[in-house]
Amino acid sequence: MSGVLDDFQLNENDAEEIQDKAIAQFQKNGYLAGLADWLASKLQSSYTEDQIFQALKGQPSLYDLLKGLCKFANIDPQGAITQMPRNSAPFSALAPFSITSQISTQQSPKNIDQLIEKICNKIEFSFENEERYSSTSGFNNANWIQNNFIDLDLVEVEFLPSQYPAVVNKEDLQNGNHQNDDDYDRLNIRLLHGTKTTSCQLLETSERIFIFGDPGSGKSSYLKWVALNCRNRTLFKEYVPLFLEVRNFPVLGSGQSLKTYFESTFEKWDIKQADLAKVISAGRGFFILDGIDEINKNDYQRLEKMIRGLLVNDDNCRFLISSRLGFNFHFSGLKKVIISPFHSRRHIPQFVSNWFSQTY
Repeated sequence: MSGVLDDFQLNENDAEEIQDKAIAQFQKNGYLAGLADWLASKLQSSYTEDQIFQALKGQPSLYDLLKGLCKFANIDPQGAITQMPRNSAPFSALAPFSITSQISTQQSPKNIDQLIEKICNKIEFSFENEERYSSTSGFNNANWIQNNFIDLDLVEVEFLPSQYPAVVNKEDLQNGNHQNDDDYDRLNIRLLHGTKTTSCQLLETSERIFIFGDPGSGKSSYLKWVALNCRNRTLFKEYVPLFLEVRNFPVLGSGQSLKTYFESTFEKWDIKQADLAKVISAGRGFFILDGIDEINKNDYQRLEKMIRGLLVNDDNCRFLISSRLGFNFHFSGLKKVIISPFHSRRHIPQFVSNWFSQTY
């Protein structure tokens, strides 16, 4: 029965009992994370918080997941788990604790477009009004990003630099034969192996992107530029940007998942959870996660699990994720790209000109 994906559900009373025991043990805001950790440690079974929530809400679920939840609450699975008739409806007893409110996916494109426009008109990013370097300089972070963005050169790769030898063949190393100085360092060692593209070209061809770069290479500015233009509806106007600087996300001990974090953030802008859920369910969310390496090492595993949950459960949405080089995260279905060093003849003069025009 463990291979069955969609024929089993928990009885409503037993689901409520499991939830009550989980809340008592892990607290209201952390019970889903607590159950996920318990299942992983006691049963060596990895389930996302969204999967657990859907199971507790009466949605068709994996038999092994339901059996594990029963084991947590010392409930006999034979009496608590039933085969779900195809025409039966899930119950909604857990609505007060929902990750995303149950919504109808039969929304017309026009209604979704209107909802997206309404939401985007309310979004405010925390970085928009940040002043850089001094409060009197007039250097506004959002204006700098919007007006002075440099289209980055990227390299699409299958492997990161730590996974391959960087030295070119012996003859080239001895003779210094290469076509582009910017592709090699001073020792004539090739910097990157892959297909060249740009940050703007990449957005046209890929919906799930993992971008790597050294500190100061432009990752954060790039992701903020995408988020701003998506919000302003000059790029990807059919999407709602869900932007997060991961260093500001409390992982361990908070009880929050990425979705509950976005729900609470959007509520501050007077955006209902149900409206956000409609957008995500329709595949119109754009998850933009900046600097997933910038958290405590102890949090990596849980954050990685949360992101994998989004990639699986919301696979029709767009994703743009960034990290420094040297950090290995394991996600499937993301195109890996690396930011190339600035081309000396093209990028550096443009960057310097923009910089001094803003600061003096």
